[in-house]
Amino acid sequence: GMVDNNERMSLNGYFETNLNLEPDTHELLNIGIALDEQDLNGMDLEKVTIFHSTDLTNWKAIGGDVNDGYIMLNEIPYELFQDDNNLSLNGYYTVGQVGCTAAGAANYDVMAFHGEYECSYNYAETFSSGYSLISFYSIDDEDNSIDNVMTSLDMSLNLISEGSASTVHPILGWVGSINDVDRDKGYWLYLFESDTYELDNGKPTRTDLTYYLNSGNNLISYSGPSNTPIGDAISVESSCKSIIGSGVAATYINGIGWIGSLSDLKPWNGYWFNCAEAEDFQFEGHGALPRPVVPIEIPEFLSFEQSPRQAFYFIESIEGAEVGRDFIISKKGDDILGVVPYGEYAAVPAMGVFEHVAGYETGEHISLELYNSDEELYYYLNGQYLAPWNDLDINIVGPMTMTPVVPEGYKLHNAYPNPFNPVSNIQFDLPEDTFTELSVYDMTGRMVETLITGNLDAGYYNITWDASGKASGMYLLKLHAGDFIETQKITLLK
Repeated sequence: GMVDNNERMSLNGYFETNLNLEPDTHELLNIGIALDEQDLNGMDLEKVTIFHSTDLTNWKAIGGDVNDGYIMLNEIPYELFQDDNNLSLNGYYTVGQVGCTAAGAANYDVMAFHGEYECSYNYAETFSSGYSLISFYSIDDEDNSIDNVMTSLDMSLNLISEGSASTVHPILGWVGSINDVDRDKGYWLYLFESDTYELDNGKPTRTDLTYYLNSGNNLISYSGPSNTPIGDAISVESSCKSIIGSGVAATYINGIGWIGSLSDLKPWNGYWFNCAEAEDFQFEGHGALPRPVVPIEIPEFLSFEQSPRQAFYFIESIEGAEVGRDFIISKKGDDILGVVPYGEYAAVPAMGVFEHVAGYETGEHISLELYNSDEELYYYLNGQYLAPWNDLDINIVGPMTMTPVVPEGYKLHNAYPNPFNPVSNIQFDLPEDTFTELSVYDMTGRMVETLITGNLDAGYYNITWDASGKASGMYLLKLHAGDFIETQKITLLK
């Protein structure tokens, strides 16, 4: 055996050996280190084990029980030491306490020497109202039933996964085909209002989690502990080359790499992976630094509601469009079904019809527009043929051009919010070039402020009125464009 009877070991010491043996001798071996109780430095005997390292930096717990002053490993774990048909026990050995070494964890153990996957945390993850594509990075592994996992989400109504769904019955609780919630799956979660998922002493998902993916679309989680660029997380050998998130997507093009609006994979998010063939899949590159991307905020008046049914159109380029200024919009009539900031191969989402969410039906042709935030004007997008809408489709579209969108008539839209404090958004339409004046009056008829005056081109306009210096009360908006005059009441509440 490998016991040093003369020099007592402690956590601060190690034992080095240089020994190679034939494979058929390993059943005769054991490893042991003798320890006086005071050498344990207060460690818990039930948590003490032998550790092995080849570089004095990376240690692996290999087992062992304390008995009569010795910590013994009675059977060599052959797979840990096998090297080209030889049993190599070379390296360093020490004794330590298994436990959580992360200071921020709920179960941090100041005495622990090493403990991969031993840490647990107190989680509080907030999800937005409506449909969100999520995953559960941490769950109660002893009870992963849907009733238990969803306990803290009081605002939830529906949970949908790949080929299964459950909903909340007012008397029976959760009913449907999802009985258990799994770490490796993605889910569409519907909330009446924003709500927070809470779990105390939850274990994070193992980074070496294996996903068994079918050819085609798979709804899965991301197993990494932090945001990771797609190119670092997915091996180039993988056949999974298209990924859809909640309103974002990415696809891989040979010679170019990953393109689209989805740049990083994130824990707690769900993703549709489209794979050319079935494969056993593991994520890579956990902890790789995300790319320094400053997100471009989409204006509130261009917002849209998420649907679990989505398709994406990757626009190669748009002549005359500018990054940081323009937004690409998918529309059906007046309903906005997806928005993305303009950029090379921007992935425009197009929502499909689902329950109360307006959207496209299978086979319908989509309409794309561009909104110029500097001019506050809309443009039709023309060019390559756009494939009809189909759920989870990824479509690559060549260069496009734009022509101005002209409204059918004059209109002053309802200001929002209304009542407001202190800013309200005001939209109006001009079907032709004309001299335009937009003013605010108090209820006595006195002009309070002129927001616009001058010649404007035909188009759609959106402006804001900041009433920070004005008194609470009711005001009148007046739009005078050519022969068109319309007024509207708005209320400032402070």
